[in-house]
Formats: sequence, C-alpha cells, structure tokens
Amino acid sequence: MFNVKGFFLQFIALAGPYWNSENKSFIRSRTGILVALTIMQIGIAIAINNWSAGLFDALEQHSMSGLVKQIGLLVIIFFAGMAITSTHLTVKRSLQIGWRRWLTERVSGQWMSDSRHYQVIFMPGEHDNPDGRIAEDVRIVTEEAIQLLHSLFYSFLLLISFTQILWQLSGTFISTMSG
Repeated sequence: MFNVKGFFLQFIALAGPYWNSENKSFIRSRTGILVALTIMQIGIAIAINNWSAGLFDALEQHSMSGLVKQIGLLVIIFFAGMAITSTHLTVKRSLQIGWRRWLTERVSGQWMSDSRHYQVIFMPGEHDNPDGRIAEDVRIVTEEAIQLLHSLFYSFLLLISFTQILWQLSGTFISTMSG
C-alpha cells in the first residue's frame, strides 16, 4: 500500500535542502516572485470576469461608448495577462532549472561515491547510461513538482476568489431565507 505520509517526508528530505542551500536568498526570492505572479494571474482571471460583466452591460444598454471602453479594457487585460504569464514562465523555468541542476549534482554525487559507476558493470542486467537516467528522473521530479504545487496554489486561490465573488453576488444567506 502507498504511504502518503512517508512519500511526503521523503520528498521534503530530498527537496527541502535546495531551499536552504548556499543560494537560498535567490531561490526564496524567486519562489516569492512566483507566488506573487500566481496571485496576479488570479487578478487577471477576476478582471476578465468583471470585463465580461461590463461587456454584457454595455451590449444590453446599446452603449457604443461602453462597448469601446470594454474593447480598450480587453486590450489592457490581454497585454497585462501576456506580460504576467511570460514573466511567470520565465521565473518558473529558472527555478526548475536551478533545482534540477542542484539535485542532479547531489544525486549523481551520491551515486558516484564508493565507485558505484564502476561496480554497475558487474551487476546482472542492462545498465546503460545511468547518469542519463538520473538526469531524466531529476528533470521529471523537479518540473512536475513545481507544476503540481503551482496548479494546487492557483486552483486554491481561484476557488477562494470566485467563491467570494459568488457570495457577494448572491447576497447573504439569512436575507434570502427571510425574503
């Protein structure tokens, strides 16, 4: 049976030292920037939601000036979204590559200790390119871990934001019950 607690403890033991390594201030600042950019992405999603409401209000009122205003807002939201997304991808990739480089060096160093690279030729089975396998496994771990954490954080913020919006639009529960 899969032990979730044991998995997370192993993952933290493997990944945690990176955030406390010699470049921890740079790494932590990149992580903070990534969090801030994710919050800005939520802001863009909310802005699109508000823009959509404004667009339909302008269409319902047959307001040409309102429609032009909404087109201008869409252009601003579009360019802001592109800037935030491209910056987010750049910061995320730099964090992934840094963690990948650090973890590859660490895992390869542990594998190379005690002459394991030499001993592998005496082991039964096929063991071609173990350093390439290590590098590929580390790439998958770092990219998928950061992507998963970002997706969970983004989804959590989106849930909170739109729950708040829907709560405001629907009014309070008590006033709808008494009315």
